[in-house]
Amino acid sequence: MSCYKISEASINKQDWQDILTLFANTDSAEDERQAVQQAIANLEHLVGIQIGSQHDLARNQIASNRYGQMDCVDEATNTSVYLRMLENAGVLTWHTTASRMSRGIFQGQAPHNTATMIDTQTQIRYAVDSWFYENGKAPVIINLDEWMSGWEPEQQ
Repeated sequence: MSCYKISEASINKQDWQDILTLFANTDSAEDERQAVQQAIANLEHLVGIQIGSQHDLARNQIASNRYGQMDCVDEATNTSVYLRMLENAGVLTWHTTASRMSRGIFQGQAPHNTATMIDTQTQIRYAVDSWFYENGKAPVIINLDEWMSGWEPEQQ
């Protein structure tokens, strides 16, 4: 398997500080998950402008091999990188990053991938899935067991 395109991007100091500030008042794991959602959305937006994925649509809405459209492998990879960046910055106090997960192949569903993180107090593992929504929108954070069962958000 290979990617069509691999890009490099950077976050300027002010934008990075703004993202880290989202975690300033996280007093619980739930607060931290909400901060992670906003941080991932902001990072997607900032990176999207640099690499040409700012118009990435929800799911796999590919029309005419649309440049900048990402699949779930792209989304899971990028979200995993963002989670590791946040963890390395020391702002994740209630969670730790974990490996990407896949579902579908053995469940009779279409294959799908997601980034994950683990609540350090409860050991509950969460899917952090940005594929369901367009670039810059907050990802779904849901119990991994529920995600593995085939969960999807209601169509809007």
